[in-house]
Amino acid sequence: KMYQDGAGVEENIPKAVKFFKQAAAKDHVEAQYLLGSMFAYGEGVKQDDDEAISLWTKAAARGHLKAKTDLEKIFNIRVAAVTGSDTVVDRGKVEAIIKSAESGDADAQYDLAQLYEEGIEVPQSVVKALKWYQKAAAQGHIEARYEFSIALSEGHPEAVFLMGKMYQDGTGGVQKDILGALKRFRQAAEQGHAEAQYVLGSIYAGGEGVEPDNVESIRWLKMAAAQNHMQAKEALERATVLKSAEAGDAKAQYKLAKFYEQGTGVPQSMTKAFTWYKNAASQSHVEAQFKTAGNYALGTGTAKSLAEAVKWYRMAAKQGHLAAQYELGFIYETGAGVKRDYGIAVKLYAEVASKGNAGAQYRLGLLKNCGKGTRKSYSEAVKWWGAASQKGNSMATFFLGYMYETGSGVKRDMGKAKKYYSQSAKKGNVFAKQTMRSLSN
Repeated sequence: KMYQDGAGVEENIPKAVKFFKQAAAKDHVEAQYLLGSMFAYGEGVKQDDDEAISLWTKAAARGHLKAKTDLEKIFNIRVAAVTGSDTVVDRGKVEAIIKSAESGDADAQYDLAQLYEEGIEVPQSVVKALKWYQKAAAQGHIEARYEFSIALSEGHPEAVFLMGKMYQDGTGGVQKDILGALKRFRQAAEQGHAEAQYVLGSIYAGGEGVEPDNVESIRWLKMAAAQNHMQAKEALERATVLKSAEAGDAKAQYKLAKFYEQGTGVPQSMTKAFTWYKNAASQSHVEAQFKTAGNYALGTGTAKSLAEAVKWYRMAAKQGHLAAQYELGFIYETGAGVKRDYGIAVKLYAEVASKGNAGAQYRLGLLKNCGKGTRKSYSEAVKWWGAASQKGNSMATFFLGYMYETGSGVKRDMGKAKKYYSQSAKKGNVFAKQTMRSLSN
C-alpha cells in the first residue's frame, strides 16, 4: 500500500502488486480487495475482469464491504459471505456495524470508516471516516492505522485535529504532550477546522500547558464562531465578558459572577462569584448589590456578616430594588443584624406591598393585625391578606379564614372561613389542615 500510494517511499506499482499478491495469497482480505481493484481498473497491471472478480469474491466472502459493493455495482454479482449473510450492504447491516463500532469493535470501526469514505448506505463524509479510522487505529487495527497515517501525512485537517486530541489526552498509544497537541490543533485550525479553532481558543482561555492569553483565545473563538460553532459562540461570549469585566465594566462583572455562580462554561466557584458581584456592586450595579447582600447574609463565597448584608441591602433598596426593600424590612422586623424597628419594617413592607409583592403584603398584614410599628387595624390586615391570598400565599389565605371565623375586621361568616381554610389546606398549609379537621369534629 505504501508503494502504491508513494507514502514514505517512492511510488512503485510493480512492487505494490508483488506485495499485494503475497498478502492476498495468505488470505489478507484488504490485499485481495486492493489487488482486485488494480485488475478491475488496469492500474499497473493488464485489466483482467476475471482476476478482479476472483479476488473480490474471496474478499466479499469474508465480509469485505467494499468488495461486496463493487461486485454488485460493476459486475452485478452477489456473493454469500462465510457467515451466510446477504452480500447487499443494506440499512440493517449498516445499523449492526454502527452498533458494534460504537461498542468499541475495531473491525466494525474500520468497516464503518470505509462506508463513510465511500458513501455506502450512509452520507459520504471524509471527516466521519477519519474519525472511525482513528478509533480503530488507536486499538491497533493495522489497515486503519495505515489509512489514518496517509491522511495525516497529507495534512488532512480532520486527521491532524484527531492526532492533536490523541496528544492532548494521551490516548491511541501516544504519550500526553500538550505542546504536541497545540502544534497540531494550530495546524488544523489554520486550515479552517472549526473544532480545532474552538479547542485552541479554549486552551488559551484556560491556560492548559500555556500561559492564559485572552486575546489569543478570542481570536480563535471568533474564527470558530464565524463557522457557526455553537460552543465557540458561547465561549466567545464568556471570553468577551471576562475581558470587559477585567476592564471594569459593571454589567460584565455581574454577568461573569453569574457564570461562576452557575458553573456556566467555567468551574463553579462561589468565592469568585462573590468577588465579581461585589466588584459590580461597588459600581452601583443594583442587582449585584442585592446579590452581594444575600451572600453576606448566608455566608456564601465569603464570611457571614449581617452588618455587611444590611449595608448592601440598604444600597440596593435606595435604588428601588423591591426584593432588597423586602429583605431589609424583614431584617428590621426580626432585629437580625440591626436594632429591631417595626416602624421601619412597616414602611418598607408598605412600599413593596403597594407594588404587588405577596410576601410583603402578608407580613404587612401581620403587623397591622398586631399593631406593631403601626396603628392596629383588623380591616387593614384583612385587606393586605386578601391581596396576598389572591397571589397564592397560603398563610395569608389561612389568616383570612381565621378573620372570618372570629369576625375580626369583617362580618363573621363560617362559610367564607371554611372556604379560605380549604383553599389554604389544598396548598399544603399545615395549620389550615389542622383547623379543617377540628371544624369537622
